[in-house]
Amino acid sequence: VHGGVLMTLLDVVALRAGAFDYPQPRQILTLNLSTNFISAAMGDTLVAEGFLQRAGKSIYFADSKVSDGKTGEVFATAQGTFRFRLAKTS
Repeated sequence: VHGGVLMTLLDVVALRAGAFDYPQPRQILTLNLSTNFISAAMGDTLVAEGFLQRAGKSIYFADSKVSDGKTGEVFATAQGTFRFRLAKTS
């Protein structure tokens, strides 16, 4: 799997890990995403998981990982900082 695909998975699951702590409708922006590629991502099934680490009033921190669904081998990890704000409604 291409590294860009892994980074997208890491970003989305980390973002979603904290998204449930805030009211709707909302906008969430990735402020920072630090990614570590550990090994080539090969296999039939990839599993992406996100973990909320700490949430404040408008910023939260989350970690994520992508692993092999069968063996559990971790292919990549990320640590992100995200900003939340209410979406403008008409």
